[in-house]
Amino acid sequence: PLAPPFITDTMHTVVEVMAVYEAALVTKETREVDFAPILDAALDPVLNFARQIAFNLPPTDAPVFLINCLSCIQGPLTKHDFTSRRVELLAALIDDQMALLVSTQSNASLSRLGFAERLQDIREKPADVPIASVPSLHPLSLSACLRAFYTSLFATGTLHLAEVNKIA
Repeated sequence: PLAPPFITDTMHTVVEVMAVYEAALVTKETREVDFAPILDAALDPVLNFARQIAFNLPPTDAPVFLINCLSCIQGPLTKHDFTSRRVELLAALIDDQMALLVSTQSNASLSRLGFAERLQDIREKPADVPIASVPSLHPLSLSACLRAFYTSLFATGTLHLAEVNKIA
């Protein structure tokens, strides 16, 4: 797993606690409600610490770090029926981080390929101004940008998204 030790160590302890709790004589109806405070006490500080670390990482690395942390936490919880609410919450947090990762990666790729400036110019162009009159949107400029993009499709590593490979 690519999660830091403070996450994996906490999850080893939580797994042991869940195994003991599962063997307890607690009715199935009350299990999740009774166990929720234990999960809150064990996981909330760890998640807050992970968020603090992610805040200090580069924008392209932060979502990957959090996805790995959240996945490491979610995995063991999926094996128990009394953790379903927490599993759903973690799934939503992972989805949010995936959306952020896609956004940051696509923005980085668009910038690297020269499309970001052109998209911005299209968004900011007044409706009454012809596209060809905007320097970055002139047909020759667009043609050069598209040629560079086409070339990059066949160049090794140009569109490689290294951050995606870091997801566990």
